[in-house]
Amino acid sequence: APGEAKTISYEELEKLTFHNKVYEGYLSIADRFNDRVVVVNGEQTKEEVLDTVKHILYPFIKERLG
Repeated sequence: APGEAKTISYEELEKLTFHNKVYEGYLSIADRFNDRVVVVNGEQTKEEVLDTVKHILYPFIKERLG
């Protein structure tokens, strides 16, 4: 029912903890190398993610290829 607490197993909690550590690690890398790494919001629609990536990559590719 809505509002009820969900119980998770120890294994599920370990997986969540692991994935959160990986996520935080990537954010740390992105912060440290913000001139080379861009964070894209993956909670957007597929189309919005694609548009975001295009707006990031196209100028980069154009600059490299002239």
